[in-house]
Amino acid sequence: RLREVRDSLNRQLNEAWCLAASSRVLLRLHRLPEAKQRIDAAFVRLREAGRYPAEQVEIKGAAEQSIRAMAEYQKELGQWERAAATYQELLDRVMASKPEPRNDLVHANILSGLYAALASLHRRTGHPGKAEPLETSRLELWQYWDRKLPNNSLIRRQLAAASQK
Repeated sequence: RLREVRDSLNRQLNEAWCLAASSRVLLRLHRLPEAKQRIDAAFVRLREAGRYPAEQVEIKGAAEQSIRAMAEYQKELGQWERAAATYQELLDRVMASKPEPRNDLVHANILSGLYAALASLHRRTGHPGKAEPLETSRLELWQYWDRKLPNNSLIRRQLAAASQK
């Protein structure tokens, strides 16, 4: 349906976001060739829009979704070192955009997911020393939110998950 809209920057970014998001569903269904086609198409749209490569990546944006999809694809292929490098690239670029995880619960949730994914990959590749600071950051983030919004069910679930290794 997006292709029915007049070509614009917004349309290109929405199309890239949708392609990347749908690729992650295809990965869960183990339809790897189709997922890769959509990831590649998402990056084409991002390049056309002048949004990739970029020094900064906004949380919830098309570039964030696309880079995350690429990392998940690499992980699904068993390329754990590459997936870790891609997740690290994503985390570095997200941090360059100056997210506000202590003021924005969406930012906190997305950063927490990045920390968890990257820590898991570091452990899987035999680098527990790289995983520990990420796990600590994730736990501290949810402890902060638990003090800020006590007894919130989402925060309690995230805190419980972050407390487990």
